[in-house]
Amino acid sequence: MVVEPQRGSYVAKIHLEDVRQWMLMRRALEIEVVGVCAASMSDDAIAALGQNLAYQKAAIASGDLEGFHELDTRFHRQMTEGLNLARMGEVLDPIRTHLERVRRTLLPEPGRPEGTFREHEAIFGAIAARKPEQAKGEMADHLDRVWRELHSFVARHPGFFDETDPRE
Repeated sequence: MVVEPQRGSYVAKIHLEDVRQWMLMRRALEIEVVGVCAASMSDDAIAALGQNLAYQKAAIASGDLEGFHELDTRFHRQMTEGLNLARMGEVLDPIRTHLERVRRTLLPEPGRPEGTFREHEAIFGAIAARKPEQAKGEMADHLDRVWRELHSFVARHPGFFDETDPRE
């Protein structure tokens, strides 16, 4: 929120450079986490991830974008929780919070929830198969898609985001 005396208040544009940096941090951390999940996550924690996927599928089928968004966030959080990586969660949660506006902006885009679900299935499959390198690759593809879709959105909606470097 930006407040300008005598002019009013408005929602600040999202700085793409900030998003790029937050995405870079998230990508680095979550790729490592998913590799550890595939190597050492308990069978019960893997089953819980699978249950989350079933709920995601139901949310998409019923058109519940808000429910899907919450399950998406939970899916990623379950990975650190399933490994008892509380400190990693303490770092990742604020990063995800910084990216929340971007995630909510992109969520209603046609095909977005379905694509995210397919990517989550691929991540889950690699974890369940105990294939750390494959899991890391699937997570990288998943997070890279967000970046590509964001750039496509920006191209279709000029002026929606601030494309200047906020440090300038």
